[in-house]
Amino acid sequence: MRGNSHVRCEWGEKLEIISKAYLSISDKVVVEIFLNHLKQGGRQNIVGFFGDAMQSIYDSGIGDLQGYISEGKIKEVQKKQNRRNPKLIIDLANKLRTDGIVQEPSDDLKAPNMKNGSIKPGKISFYYTTNEDKLDLLKKELKWDFTNPKETKELNLTHNLIAPQAGFNELMEIYDGDKILDYKDRIVKYIKSLDDKPEFDGYSFGDVIDTLLKGKTGVQQKPILPTNGMTEFINENPSLYEKAKNISFNSFSKIYLDKAMLLDDKKDDIDDPSKPTSKRDEIINHLFKIQDNISLYKQGEYNEFLRKTEFKIRSINDKLEIKRIIEEMQNMSNKKIEEVIEFAHENRICRKDDNFYSFIEKKSYVYERLKKVKFKEFQNLFAYLNGKTPFSTQHKIKGEEYNNVLVLLDNGNWSKYNFEYLFDDNIVDSLSTAKALSYQKILNRTEKLFYVCCTRAKEDLVVYYRNPTQPIIDKAESWFGLSNVHTI
Repeated sequence: MRGNSHVRCEWGEKLEIISKAYLSISDKVVVEIFLNHLKQGGRQNIVGFFGDAMQSIYDSGIGDLQGYISEGKIKEVQKKQNRRNPKLIIDLANKLRTDGIVQEPSDDLKAPNMKNGSIKPGKISFYYTTNEDKLDLLKKELKWDFTNPKETKELNLTHNLIAPQAGFNELMEIYDGDKILDYKDRIVKYIKSLDDKPEFDGYSFGDVIDTLLKGKTGVQQKPILPTNGMTEFINENPSLYEKAKNISFNSFSKIYLDKAMLLDDKKDDIDDPSKPTSKRDEIINHLFKIQDNISLYKQGEYNEFLRKTEFKIRSINDKLEIKRIIEEMQNMSNKKIEEVIEFAHENRICRKDDNFYSFIEKKSYVYERLKKVKFKEFQNLFAYLNGKTPFSTQHKIKGEEYNNVLVLLDNGNWSKYNFEYLFDDNIVDSLSTAKALSYQKILNRTEKLFYVCCTRAKEDLVVYYRNPTQPIIDKAESWFGLSNVHTI
C-alpha cells in the first residue's frame, strides 16, 4: 500500500503466522478488513504493510497509517536504507521528508548507489530565471542526451505542459481545450436541471441556444450563456462555432472528449508492454495502426507488417512498390491527417474499418478538426506515448529511476498543487480565507510530488523554476546549498 516505509501489526506475544499481506492497494476499507475484521476470526495473524507515505501522491486511498500507529494497532518498523540515490540526493530527500524518517545509504556494497565501497556523491542543482523562459538554454548547458529516454527524463506537472514541447499541442487542444463542447455540456446540464424539460427533437444546437435565449422555457439567461473563457474561444473560432450550431442537437449533445482518449496507455519506456485495453478513441487508434505499420516496415519486421496490412507480396515489383509507398508515407509529415488516412487506405497499409466510419458518423465535428492537423503532430504523439521522448508527467514517473532528471516547477493555476506554497513558508499569511483553508492539503500533495520527482535521479538532479520570489530562492539555497543554486 501507499503507507509508511515498513509497518506491521501484531496481536499477542506468541503468534502463529497464518497470513502475510503484501499490499499494493491503499483503500481504507481494505486496511480496516485486515486490522479489525480478521482479528475477530479468532485466529492469530501477522499482517504486514509495506510502502512509503512520502510517495502517496494520489488522492484515492488511505495515504498513511499514522492514525493506526498512534492508536497502538500497528508497530512501525522504519526502512531507512536507500539503495537508489547518491549522497546529495539522499540529503535533499531527508530535508523534504515530513514523516520523521531519516534515510541513509545502504550497507550493501553492491547497491546501485554504491561505488568502490562508498556512496556515490551525485549532483543536485536549482536553476531559475528572472524574466523569459530559458529552458532551451538550460538544456544546452546541461549537455545531457535528451534523445535517450532510458537515461534522461524531463518531468512536467501535466500532459498539457508537455504537449507544446513534444510537438502535439494542436491535438491536445482538440481533446482537452474545446470550449464549444464545454458550452454544449453547460447547455445540456442546464436542460437536465429543469423540472419541465423542453422537447428539442429535430432542433440543431443553434436552434436550442436561440430557443433558450428567447426565454421560451421561462428561465434565467445566465446559466445558458457561455462563460468568459467559452466566449473567448468562440470569438477565436467563429467558423467552428457556426458548424457546431448547425449540427443536430441530439447528435452533438452526445459528443464526449477527454484527453485520456488521446493519451491513454503512455509508456515510460519503449520496452514497456501495452495495456490489454485502452481508452483511446477510434480515430486515434486508426492513426496508431498507420504509424505502427510504417514502423514495422522500417524496423524490418516484414512478416508482422504483412500480417497487419492488406498488402500482398507476390513478386519483386510488389516489394519495390511497398518500398515506394512507405518512403512516400515517411515524407508525409507535413500533410494533413486526412490525406495520410486516405493514402494508407488506398494503398492497403491501413484500411478504414467500421470503427473508423462509426467515429465519423458520431463525431463528425471532432473529425472536421482532426483531419486538418498535420500528420507530424500525430507522429510526435506516437513517439511520446511509446516512450521515445524524455518527457513524462510527474505523477507517471513514480517507481521509475533515471541517471539524469530535470524537474520543471510550474506555478500555473492548478487546483491541487502549488510550488510557491512548497518553497515559501510565509505565503499562507497572505492568502485569502478560502485559500488558507485548502492550503495544508495542497501543500501536502505538493511536498510528496516534489519528493517523488527528486528521488527518481540516480546521478544528476536539476530543478528549474521560472521567476521565483526571493523567499523561494532562499529556500532553494537552504535545500540545495548556496553553490548549487544558479540563475540562467
